[in-house]
Amino acid sequence: MNEENSAFFSELKKSYKDRCKDPKAAHAVWKKSVKQFPPDRLDTYETRPSFLLARRAGDMGLALIWIVQAALTRPLIKAFLDSEQNPETRNLLKQISGARIGALAISEDKTRPLIVQSTKGTLALDGEKKYITGGSFSDFILMAGRYPKEEKLSCMFLLPARDIPENAFKELDLGCFYTSRHARLALEAYHPPAAALLSATPSMIRKQLLIWGIIERSMIMESLAGLVIYLAEKVSEKSGETIVDIRELESGLGQISREINQQIQSARNGDFVKPLSPMPKHLIFIMKHLKKIYENGQDHLSDELLYRYKDMFFFKAAFSKL
Repeated sequence: MNEENSAFFSELKKSYKDRCKDPKAAHAVWKKSVKQFPPDRLDTYETRPSFLLARRAGDMGLALIWIVQAALTRPLIKAFLDSEQNPETRNLLKQISGARIGALAISEDKTRPLIVQSTKGTLALDGEKKYITGGSFSDFILMAGRYPKEEKLSCMFLLPARDIPENAFKELDLGCFYTSRHARLALEAYHPPAAALLSATPSMIRKQLLIWGIIERSMIMESLAGLVIYLAEKVSEKSGETIVDIRELESGLGQISREINQQIQSARNGDFVKPLSPMPKHLIFIMKHLKKIYENGQDHLSDELLYRYKDMFFFKAAFSKL
């Protein structure tokens, strides 16, 4: 790791607690992270920055922000740009520079999906998106919707966050990932510019979301392993307990990395993207051990460690064995 990166990770560790409490400070570091590690160079990193952000700085929230840029917004924008037919919309897509932070608005409540009405050339959006990483702090939103009576996502919009009504965003407190920010979005008869609607076909939209969604989840798994190793080392220092599987987990991360490399290459080639192998058993063991230390007493755990514990615990619902 070069001196510039080492200094950056040192800065992240020092500012971590302040960024957990101050959204503006957190947002400023989002910008620094994408300048330090441009997300459109996803294929070129020997070690993915999202893993390093979690492993070297213990910052899972920032890792998630970077993953959204590298594994979702940038690849999707590239794919949609290649197929875009409207010159105005192409210009909007081309304006997404490397330093801008994007969010993806996909997940929604089945009782109020985002419905797109089109009348005499005017678009109107009604519905909710329930979980947006980056939320109102992002520069732009890629938002999926559907036309009336359709059961699946069938259209996509590119919207500058500043153009969305401010009161449409409702900040979410997930009880974790405080160095990132999350929001839900509720729109009522919102009229976006016509150029905001992408030309991509429904089948292309769903295919791209599926492909890059698999890669996003794989990169999150990789970063979670980085966070667990960071947390285990720091907790061992504080508690005096040795967690022996750390080295074994680190040695096994090479396989995860190779699988993700293959997923990215397959996506670029238009091939089938194979899901990641099951979670490494050593990762599950360490998470169980960390949970036990937490339950046995938190007096020796600093606020910074407790914040990171909350990030780790967010994933426990996905792993019933924990």
